[in-house]
Amino acid sequence: MPDPTAIITGQLIRHLERPHFKPFVIVTSDGGKHRVPTRDHLTITRLLRLIVLEHDDGTIEEINPLHITRITAARDPARAA
Repeated sequence: MPDPTAIITGQLIRHLERPHFKPFVIVTSDGGKHRVPTRDHLTITRLLRLIVLEHDDGTIEEINPLHITRITAARDPARAA
């Protein structure tokens, strides 16, 4: 059986490495939504499979890959207005 953490981290890495990055949202099992506006905001350690999201105010969130339920495209804030 494939390792679920390897699958989800692989999906996140693919999102980050796209030639034309598009912001996305990580949805977790507790209903949390974590917006990733640029590549620089998300760090994934490939061996430990630790996912760290850094916000513009300097705060960070560690996200357990086992709690990620979805990765969705982020809505464009300019279009939402």
